Amino acid sequence: PAKEQFRAAYWGRESHSGDVSRASDWISMSRQKWEGVLSDSDPEALRQQLYGSMNRFSLLQQTANVMDLTPSIVPYQGWTMYAYMAYTLIPRALWKEKPTVNDANRFYQVTYGMTAERDLDSVSIAVGMLAESYISFGWAGTVLVMAFVGVVLDCISAVMLTRDAGVLMKGVGMSMLPGFVAMESQMAQYLGGVVQIAGLSIAMMLPIAVVSRRRQVQPRFQRRRVPVSPQPVRIPGALAPARGNALVPR
Repeated sequence: PAKEQFRAAYWGRESHSGDVSRASDWISMSRQKWEGVLSDSDPEALRQQLYGSMNRFSLLQQTANVMDLTPSIVPYQGWTMYAYMAYTLIPRALWKEKPTVNDANRFYQVTYGMTAERDLDSVSIAVGMLAESYISFGWAGTVLVMAFVGVVLDCISAVMLTRDAGVLMKGVGMSMLPGFVAMESQMAQYLGGVVQIAGLSIAMMLPIAVVSRRRQVQPRFQRRRVPVSPQPVRIPGALAPARGNALVPR
């Protein structure tokens, strides 16, 4: 609720405040906003306050805007919105002019009238994978794209989040869980980021897991075999061989 006030305090001028100070100011500004609205007992002000607070948690209005303009004004985009996924694993050091992951967001913001082109560097608005699939392929895209996302998540769950998965895979999978629930991201950010984070995490943690595994397998104490010379077994009453062919009792 105090978004505009917070931006005016910190975005419009240079500030050297730390993260803790900014978070404290955000909470204080929000508390003052709510106290002012509740003390006035104005239903319209309360409605506007609730609307502003919940608006960031809902993609319903953005989706309605997309369906209203597509394809009557904005044609279906096909694979254009997913172009970044084709080269997401190429390092930027090898491709200086590599497009950014925000290209799909920027197209949506400008084409659907969410943001002026001059403000793209300071404002980023995502439409979500469901609405993005409608922008790309219409109703068929919503079914096929979301089914594909479900298959990918099921594969990740089977590899990293099952009982039989190793400690390494479980650790990587659990660290990625917060990103899985961020469905408001667009496909290039969602799956592209998942692949990069998983690959980097495995590459960094694999040597540690291998060394730890070897230490667990190596026995702490090694048994040594002591050579034992065979001793003849004497049976009472048995006959021992003599120097000749005769047998004598022992």
